[in-house]
Amino acid sequence: FTPTYTGSATVRVNNPDGTYNNSFSCYSGNSGCQYSLLNLPQSGTYAVVLTPPNNSEQMSLTVSVTPDITGTLVVGAPQTLTLPVSQNALLQFTATANQTVALNLSAVATTPANTYVYAYVYNSAGTQVTGTSTQSSATLNLSNLPADTYSVLITPQYPITGSAQVSLIAGT
Repeated sequence: FTPTYTGSATVRVNNPDGTYNNSFSCYSGNSGCQYSLLNLPQSGTYAVVLTPPNNSEQMSLTVSVTPDITGTLVVGAPQTLTLPVSQNALLQFTATANQTVALNLSAVATTPANTYVYAYVYNSAGTQVTGTSTQSSATLNLSNLPADTYSVLITPQYPITGSAQVSLIAGT
């Protein structure tokens, strides 16, 4: 969403049973906000609560829920990733015990130019293994991974359009 006031709004996500799931801040100086909800623990309808910095603030915003672009990474098979406005990518790969791979992002292009793109790697329990940010290219070396299915979240700094080449490279 895009706030039209000065300051920041708190965005809180509650599980279907009403318990807290996650929260983040959205700053008015940014061109918008986006957030991926990974490994949701419950089925049902989640509640999103937007709170301005104080009770006298007024907000005008547009909220949309869009699924992440999904796919599978395979060692030695580069993929071109295109991100429309307000979408992230969630790619998966499977590692065998003690496997070493490198995740490479290259040819990163964004509109507007030079916007940071973040890449985070999560294990199947939802724990972040590593992450990085780049405006052009980056490599994450993943050494001696436990056998697991991993998720790679690729998300721009703001809701923008972008593209990148994503590769999973065999390590030694």
